[in-house]
Amino acid sequence: MSETSETPAPADDIHPEAVGLFGICALLAALVLLAVMPFATQVQPVGKAWFLSPRNLPMAGLGLMVIGGGLALLQFLRSWGTATNSAVLWRRARSGYSDTWVSLQYSLLFGLYVWALSYVGFALSTLIFGQVCLWRAGLTGWKWTRWNAVFAIAIVILLRGVMGLWFPQAPILSFTPAWFANSIGPYL
Repeated sequence: MSETSETPAPADDIHPEAVGLFGICALLAALVLLAVMPFATQVQPVGKAWFLSPRNLPMAGLGLMVIGGGLALLQFLRSWGTATNSAVLWRRARSGYSDTWVSLQYSLLFGLYVWALSYVGFALSTLIFGQVCLWRAGLTGWKWTRWNAVFAIAIVILLRGVMGLWFPQAPILSFTPAWFANSIGPYL
């Protein structure tokens, strides 16, 4: 059987320290999510069965993450305690995440895009987000800038013109003359 890009890496290539570091990150994320759960979910409906509470399934899943992350933390601390060279331990722990930084950057960019939608508007946010992603991918020529503009215009035409989906006017347009904001605002 030949190995392709879809074939998962053998278990020998993933260091236990990298798995432990992932478990620690999962543990921290689960603890943060458990801490904000009372503010992010509703209380159990009065007179309904306990299993209808919107908090139960997320709490069960996050509880399993806490257990798994706690076990990974113990394994990582055991490895750290027996390691003769802590620099090698940390290098092995980070080895499983060499490509993760790029995906985290794109995730952060997407989060900024979603946040900017309510301030800059849909079309401008989409245009800026697309251009930053193209620059980040190394596609810096004018050809890609034009394709990004064509894509943003096509999306606006599709969402606004064909589907009839309209977003509220962007607050940034309050800094422009009223005639401009009223004429171009519904499309931005």
